[in-house]
Amino acid sequence: MDPLPYKLLYSTDITPHQTANLPDAWLAPTTSSRVWIIQFQDVAFAHALLLNLKTRAKLSVFISLEESINYVKVFEDLSIAAGSPRKVNIGNMPCKYLKLCIGKTVGLKRKDVEVLGVPGTAINSIIPDTEDLLIKRPLTILF
Repeated sequence: MDPLPYKLLYSTDITPHQTANLPDAWLAPTTSSRVWIIQFQDVAFAHALLLNLKTRAKLSVFISLEESINYVKVFEDLSIAAGSPRKVNIGNMPCKYLKLCIGKTVGLKRKDVEVLGVPGTAINSIIPDTEDLLIKRPLTILF
């Protein structure tokens, strides 16, 4: 599985008592969860997350096909240890949006979060006529 390219749509990394122009603002601890909403270019099969956290935290992962408040819970409140990169399997879930809620942690940068998976367009080019079976049917079940 290769890292999927993504765009960070929303992030609550800067808390009200911080200023964004400080070079070390990302090091300040937060008192609430950090929420990231990640968008893929097209529907992708997210397989796992690679996280490199500075402190121990709890992780919740949600997926969606469209940018809305209707996310499907993959798992909630999973404890992630600090230190070397940790791989968290989330299954081959078809999604276009991935919402990560990471509990009280210090210093989360974009390079600390990688999403491993397969783009939906690659699946159809490898095995023709699988879009209906692998993408459309699971999406109708999930969403």
